[in-house]
Amino acid sequence: MNVDMDMFIPRKIKVGFQEREGTYSGKLGYATYIDEQGKVRKETSFDIWRNYRFEPEIFENTPMSGFVLNKKTGGIEKGQRRSRWKQRQTYIRIYDPRGFEVEISVENHLFILEHMNCMIGKGLDGELIYAWAEKELILLPVNSIEYEEIKRASEERIERKFVKAKELVVGSTYFTSPKETMVYLGLYDEYDILNQKSVYNHVVGEERYSSVKKPKQQHYFAKKATGYDKQHPYDLMTYTLTSKKQFGVSDETEHPELSDMLNSLEQHIIFCPVDPSKTIVEAMDMESFMRFCRDKRFGAQVVAENGKSYYMVPPEGDKELYLLGEKGGTGYGKNLYNGIKHSFQSYEEVFNLLKPHITHYYQVNGRLYASEFIPWVEHDKR
Repeated sequence: MNVDMDMFIPRKIKVGFQEREGTYSGKLGYATYIDEQGKVRKETSFDIWRNYRFEPEIFENTPMSGFVLNKKTGGIEKGQRRSRWKQRQTYIRIYDPRGFEVEISVENHLFILEHMNCMIGKGLDGELIYAWAEKELILLPVNSIEYEEIKRASEERIERKFVKAKELVVGSTYFTSPKETMVYLGLYDEYDILNQKSVYNHVVGEERYSSVKKPKQQHYFAKKATGYDKQHPYDLMTYTLTSKKQFGVSDETEHPELSDMLNSLEQHIIFCPVDPSKTIVEAMDMESFMRFCRDKRFGAQVVAENGKSYYMVPPEGDKELYLLGEKGGTGYGKNLYNGIKHSFQSYEEVFNLLKPHITHYYQVNGRLYASEFIPWVEHDKR
């Protein structure tokens, strides 16, 4: 088992019970925990699972000895017919000295045995504590090298100062989840983008950027952009907050990149939407078109002066340069333009015949947001 350093050791656990044969005490427990905000995690599942004949119990989550391994459960039982689809995941039952058993994964079981001796009739020699990796219960040996660091991080999380919406300070850094921190940027309008689809879904042109302002202003948070698509330098998250405590303080000092983060807001169309009245369709010059062709080595869509869309297939080896698209789709009308068949020896010939046009979309602040090859025959956008 790879011990997750984001594992959480709560101060209190809550255990519900069912009667169950094959356990030492006749009681199988479902353990969950009380988080740093005083909320019982997985409470709905907890209440569905437990038998209401037994009152659930809350325990201080401190290291304890006296745990005893019981048996494997799930998987293929003796006499059962093997089925890869109906097989229940294998678990190990372990007796808690407070009078119930819980189920742990086989990986957790092996990790325990790496750190503790198991004596026949006397159980495990050492102390365990309850921990959680996301939703998975882990019994963590306190003599493992990871324990002290996980305990320290958990205590920091529990002691974290939580704030209400009205207490948020622009420029301060907050935990927006147990693991993630973001910088608070302030309370602003936000716009819902109605059609976040591609041209392959037949949503093109200004339809892709149509937006509507949300009825309530949103609290904006930012962090460095992650992932492969780094169109913006910072990722945004927005929240409509109530008086409920939701965000823990990470750093109350002003973030050194606050000014850059605030400036980057103008680049996001949820903050500054596209203004259809500013849309411009213009003819490309030869230099821009040639640069575009060099960047699109595997083919690209272009829009001709006649307002129709063509797919330009570049030459490769002894293959010719050609166009598709005259008859309504990229799979038809090879080298047809206005009903006449052509042949092309160079991108210059394509440029001279098609006279390519491009559509520019601008935000309400006048900033160019995107330039795209969008046919306007059907949309009357020219």
